[in-house]
Amino acid sequence: MAHGDSVGDLFVHHDEFLQTFAGGGGGSTQLYRVYGLCEIDYMYGEVETLLNADVDNLSLDLFPAAGALVPLTTLVDSASAPVGSMFVKLKDATNALVLKSSVVPFVLENTDWKEPWESTIVGEQGDGTATYIRSTYSGVATNGAIRWHLQWHHLSDAGRILAQ
Repeated sequence: MAHGDSVGDLFVHHDEFLQTFAGGGGGSTQLYRVYGLCEIDYMYGEVETLLNADVDNLSLDLFPAAGALVPLTTLVDSASAPVGSMFVKLKDATNALVLKSSVVPFVLENTDWKEPWESTIVGEQGDGTATYIRSTYSGVATNGAIRWHLQWHHLSDAGRILAQ
């Protein structure tokens, strides 16, 4: 599904971003730029190339170009995730990304009936400072690739999220 496509709702958008790891040590990758106010319906990453054992501690955050990061998730050990594995943001920012390894078949669902799968609202820094959703990791990160998927809709007139 391309940006802006949706069945029955013209205000739902889907964007993708391919994050690759090619050495150079831990760091972060700006996945998406946030404008205005938006609600994220879901966000997940699909492993397209095996993550080397030296790609560690993956997390997501909201980061203004001139300021302190705001966590979207806490760390998950991402080392050696095989092709077809998934990283999913299922809970609030105090929880880690959920990693489902494709080593065995899996079902991914929220089993806490008291806390249904919740969306996340994000907003850009009010002074116009560029604000990004980014993936942060540690380790040497010599090889691997994750294709990130994000479904969102705007809450303000200026609201949009664009893949970097």
